[in-house]
Amino acid sequence: MPPLFDHLGIFILYLFVDALALPIASTLYVAYMGERHAPWIVAVLGAVGTTAGSVAQYLVVRWLLAHPTLQWGWLVRLRTRVMSLVASSGQSTFWALFLIYATPLGAGPLRLVAAAGGYPLPKFAAAIALGCLPYYAAVAWIGKAVQLPAWVYAVAIVATVAVVAVAWMSRLARERAA
Repeated sequence: MPPLFDHLGIFILYLFVDALALPIASTLYVAYMGERHAPWIVAVLGAVGTTAGSVAQYLVVRWLLAHPTLQWGWLVRLRTRVMSLVASSGQSTFWALFLIYATPLGAGPLRLVAAAGGYPLPKFAAAIALGCLPYYAAVAWIGKAVQLPAWVYAVAIVATVAVVAVAWMSRLARERAA
């Protein structure tokens, strides 16, 4: 067997970093891995990587919000409002996280709100993991069914990164010009 179990370790690490900081092209990588491994393995390991990265981001946000130097009045008031909204949402936050992770929608803003609002970490992790499982299984199964060459995935990932980089640079240029 090749090193790192045919790159499954890199797959988990990529999804960890993707969820923690830089979400780019993870769906393409899941499809690619689905072609090379059983979709259920890809789904489970993908859910582990994404959930771990999301939990790490949650912990970073909670630490930042509790840091003594970041206790500005406006931030404390905003955090208090977000915490009361999250606390009053009942199961809505769980199901919103679950549904976002069970689809290709972007989850970043909701994850940040859940973390800032102090949503219980075990429920946060469960919603993400349970949402990732069906989505990643479906994407991996599509990857197995379509069987694209590796270079197609590589070009698609490079193109996605290029589009994101160009959008980010144009946004910076617009902000500097304003």
